[in-house]
Amino acid sequence: MVLKRRNVMHLFIGIEIMLLALNIIFVSVGVFFNDILGQIIGIILICVGAAEVAVGLSILVAYVNVKKSTHLMSDELDKLRD
Repeated sequence: MVLKRRNVMHLFIGIEIMLLALNIIFVSVGVFFNDILGQIIGIILICVGAAEVAVGLSILVAYVNVKKSTHLMSDELDKLRD
């Protein structure tokens, strides 16, 4: 269902929700087994999520400058390479 979305912001929000769900799973398994590794992986996933947001928003700004809209069109994504 995420792949059928045409709005870039919906795609980013969906990816972030999936990363946060994975983060909750790692932390809860770490607490269940009384292991600090789950929390360390959770912190690493938060850093990866922050980097993903930074790169995604920079791509979004470039796309909006070219297209003047946040709706994705596959034929117009090639203009970002120029």
